[in-house]
Amino acid sequence: MEITWEGIVAVVLVLVVGSFIAACIEVAGEQRKREREQREREALQRMPVTNLLPLTEILKIETRLPLNLVGIDAALLEDIRKNGILEPIEIRVRQDDSRIVWDGLHRLAIAVQLDLESVPVFFNPM
Repeated sequence: MEITWEGIVAVVLVLVVGSFIAACIEVAGEQRKREREQREREALQRMPVTNLLPLTEILKIETRLPLNLVGIDAALLEDIRKNGILEPIEIRVRQDDSRIVWDGLHRLAIAVQLDLESVPVFFNPM
């Protein structure tokens, strides 16, 4: 097989274009990540007024799933141990005024494991 300058140029061109495309994909991924993080920050700012409730009171409320069945993520556990619960737990209020922990079961299970005194919550109608 004969090596020609055209063949070498073609191989170099493929490598350069491939590297350029890979760099573009990486930059686009980072941009999407920044945009998602910004949307999450904005969503947290739009959340309803948060209340701090004693953990003992929250544990009296029905949950969508028994807490002993909720898996605990080690990274989330460490984050909550370090920073506290940053995103409030959502409690839905039914028409008959009964309540159910709707969102945040993992955070609630971790609050129990860490024996937190109070937890941020917000209430939404069902």
